[in-house]
Amino acid sequence: MEVAVSLCEEGPKKGRCRMSFETLVVKSPEPRAVDLRRGVRKSVRFDASIVTANGIATCQVTDISPSGCRLQLFKPLRPDQYLALEVKFVNSTGTVHFPLAQVQWTKNLIAGVEFV
Repeated sequence: MEVAVSLCEEGPKKGRCRMSFETLVVKSPEPRAVDLRRGVRKSVRFDASIVTANGIATCQVTDISPSGCRLQLFKPLRPDQYLALEVKFVNSTGTVHFPLAQVQWTKNLIAGVEFV
């Protein structure tokens, strides 16, 4: 972002500018996206199942944190959609069930999900 500020010399009468002036251009860094996550994300690769109002589908969890995860999908989801998620651990018969999660964003067949 650039901001132009005109500077002038003070004339014989206070508060008045002479005809000559300079323009100072102040540059500030472009705004950056703010990471609003509440926890550290861990890269993983777990098979999972999701249940929505439209049925059951398989997916993969590609990263996870205490407050949510990223899913690699095989069927698209839409933002604000609610779902249940069951994650299967590699080399284990155990699973973790998240009874309620909400889709926060989607891009192609990837979705960010917040645990509710």
